[in-house]
Amino acid sequence: MKRIASLILISSLVAILVAACGSSSHFNTAPTTTTSTTEPAENEAWIAAAAQGVLSSAQAKSITPEKARCFAKALIDSVTVARMKAAGVTQADLSDPKRDLPAGFSTSLPTSVKTDFGAALQRCGFAQVIGPALAASIAADQSSTFKLDARAQACVVDGFSAPAHRVLIADLLLAPSPSDSDASDFAGLLLGCIDFSQLVQSNVSFKLSAQESACINNKARTDQALRQAMAASIVGKSPPANSNASQLLGASLISCLTPEHLVQLGQKSP
Repeated sequence: MKRIASLILISSLVAILVAACGSSSHFNTAPTTTTSTTEPAENEAWIAAAAQGVLSSAQAKSITPEKARCFAKALIDSVTVARMKAAGVTQADLSDPKRDLPAGFSTSLPTSVKTDFGAALQRCGFAQVIGPALAASIAADQSSTFKLDARAQACVVDGFSAPAHRVLIADLLLAPSPSDSDASDFAGLLLGCIDFSQLVQSNVSFKLSAQESACINNKARTDQALRQAMAASIVGKSPPANSNASQLLGASLISCLTPEHLVQLGQKSP
């Protein structure tokens, strides 16, 4: 099952972040536990199939068999075998990391079911997997000097651990591709964690003040054009041909600089 196995979701976002910027305390979640309850024989077979799908994915090398089973059990216990069968899903579908669930399956589920699934994934430590995985994906991008530092990783973990994002987690794993709404929510979560002042600092010769850094982060994180461009990347779409998000954001960020720093910014490097 491709979506539940694809925990590293975005590697192309960095290009948008770098272009847009010009050339929390950690959430305390309950420890991950594995239950010893006996599953009905049929459920156990479906759980085993889903766990195999997770472990077979090339993108899930860091996931232990115990965690894979926890993710799989969360899926089967929350969504149920009956719903899987009704949608035409088979055990073979779940065990194959290259297969998606049917289009429309996620949207057909009650919100309460997806909330339960997301909560179960959180208890399994999903957030603790996606944070480092996203950081590693960004670090592997040779075209970018930006890195998701420890503080930003913790922020991502906080976001994916929050009750408000349980449905988002479920949708990301159940749907063949994120909806526009989910992509926007995901983009908003990431924008809230990225230190844009760090990107600006790496491109200027002077030290940004605390006020300048706060201004830069606030403007970037609330910039709707940037959020739309990032959401488009998440769903695999190209930004509108007439999009000038990076230019507008760049001009907005420059407005955060002091007059003295604006003068230094305008000086040519030797």
